[in-house]
Amino acid sequence: MRLTGAIAFIFSLFILLPAQSEAEVIAKVIKSTQTMKVYVNGVERYKWRVSTARRGYWTPVGQWRPKWLSRMHYSRKYHMSPMPYSVFFKGGYAIHGTRAVRRLGRTASHGCIRLRTKNAKTFYSLVMRHGKRNSRVVIVNKESIRDLALKIPSELKALKAKKALLLAALEARRDYAGTDMEHEIWPASL
Repeated sequence: MRLTGAIAFIFSLFILLPAQSEAEVIAKVIKSTQTMKVYVNGVERYKWRVSTARRGYWTPVGQWRPKWLSRMHYSRKYHMSPMPYSVFFKGGYAIHGTRAVRRLGRTASHGCIRLRTKNAKTFYSLVMRHGKRNSRVVIVNKESIRDLALKIPSELKALKAKKALLLAALEARRDYAGTDMEHEIWPASL
């Protein structure tokens, strides 16, 4: 009976672990290299060329959570220009798709972050799937060692969950040390 309780406890820990929908999504835009890296739970999943503000315009630097999304937005400020798969993060600033793909990799926008439409769709889908609450837009002028801090919260959460699972398995194994059931308690994933 104690074995059943220990196994139930271990499996309950898996339920308490963050689900995929709870994953943290970070879009990090580096203006000096005109690139955007997308991290999911601290792991870099994508790296794309982008265009930020050209001379006379400004792309803000900082961190924001997405405010709202639009599958197909048209800019009222700039002649109804199409902005497919827009993820708005600060006022009228958004990460969105563009048809001007030849300009990607250098400054060209009015302040938004432009990228290939298929890449904008991928990022938009990630934010939709994981939620605005679990997503961040980070814009920096250049990459620095401090930017490694982006990975820490997600990695720390994963380490704490793994530690809890390991402690539960050790406790269950100790309860059954020297019995025929001892080898069945240890999770294979650890």
